[in-house]
Amino acid sequence: MILNGGTLIAIGTAKCVMNNGFERKSNDSASLQNLAEVSADTVPGAGMEARKTVLIAEDYEDIRQMTRIMIELIGFDVIEAANGYEAVEQAKRNKPDVVLMDIAMPKLNGITAASMIHQLEGCRNIPIIAITAFGREYVNEAGAYGFDAVIEKPIDMDELKLAIESQIGNAPGSLASH
Repeated sequence: MILNGGTLIAIGTAKCVMNNGFERKSNDSASLQNLAEVSADTVPGAGMEARKTVLIAEDYEDIRQMTRIMIELIGFDVIEAANGYEAVEQAKRNKPDVVLMDIAMPKLNGITAASMIHQLEGCRNIPIIAITAFGREYVNEAGAYGFDAVIEKPIDMDELKLAIESQIGNAPGSLASH
């Protein structure tokens, strides 16, 4: 997959090849984080303008790290939360442009967390994209739960990019109105 002049292959390991020929492979989360930092520095045009921020709420660290890498390579800044309570706090504190919310998380599930975020002052219009491994039934019901879009796991980078970019500037509930 070609992204901003680079390539990301993530099947067991992550591999990034940028325009300048830089190549790095990794298969552990600490190295994946370093890969994202190095890759973001080498993406053409990165840092040229104010970047939008995406909040990732995902309880599995490996999925959260790989999603972070994909989002940073697409060109967005990232804030992370490991559960629904952290997602609500991060949204309240940082007012992200978009939230990616796992539906099934410990302590507070994504459906409840999304509802709480939309009740916060200054967060009512933040689009929230559900991330689920539960299948089509959640895709069909996501609008009723207050989500603006749905991405099924495993996450496809093209689908992720399209979902985020299509939601920036959209009001919550757009999925429910279709």
